[in-house]
Amino acid sequence: MIKIKSKNSYIRVQFDYGGHIYLSTNLNKLYELVIDNKNGLYCDEISDNYEKSTIEYTTGKIKLFDDSTTLKGALIKQKKIQIDNSDEDNSDEDSNNSNKISSLYYEDNEYNDYNDYNDYEINSDDSIISFNADDKQFKISDIDKLLINGYDTAALYETLIYNNQLMFKTKILNDNAMYRLCICAQTGEISFRAIGDKEKKYILSAADNDNIILTINNN
Repeated sequence: MIKIKSKNSYIRVQFDYGGHIYLSTNLNKLYELVIDNKNGLYCDEISDNYEKSTIEYTTGKIKLFDDSTTLKGALIKQKKIQIDNSDEDNSDEDSNNSNKISSLYYEDNEYNDYNDYNDYEINSDDSIISFNADDKQFKISDIDKLLINGYDTAALYETLIYNNQLMFKTKILNDNAMYRLCICAQTGEISFRAIGDKEKKYILSAADNDNIILTINNN
């Protein structure tokens, strides 16, 4: 289970199979973080009962690029060096495009995602979501316990949850995410942005009667 600290209590995090995020303090009330028409967030209580999702998804692991203390970490670091060297041999246009993507999804520069779809082309017309975790902080085998029925479409955003360092991430495998949602599990602070736009800051808190409140964080 993934929990977000909120004063003297915790907010539980769950996802549907399409990567939409849901929050609760118990099983009686369920909230979703929703994108409004101004590219902002609000917290909406869910009342619908969803049928079992048909969305295809997978799981994977997150590894630091610079974690060379293990064989896998060393291979990741070597892979990054090879990619960097390969970029130098590409045309200026290819290099500029790669740098632009890296700057838009800058969180990815610190980590690599490993999942079942890395080694072959994805042909699905629908977005495929991967739920990836740092297995030192969250067991990959426990990811299925986070998933609930929800929308039968993929989320427009990727979610990154930090607990000192990145602990959990949803990834859209065969498309580019339109938004990034970053959550600090220790404080409930949220950074949210449309890709290419400025970040907006929020904070989650648990209120009376199991309500969950999302407020703008101006600090």
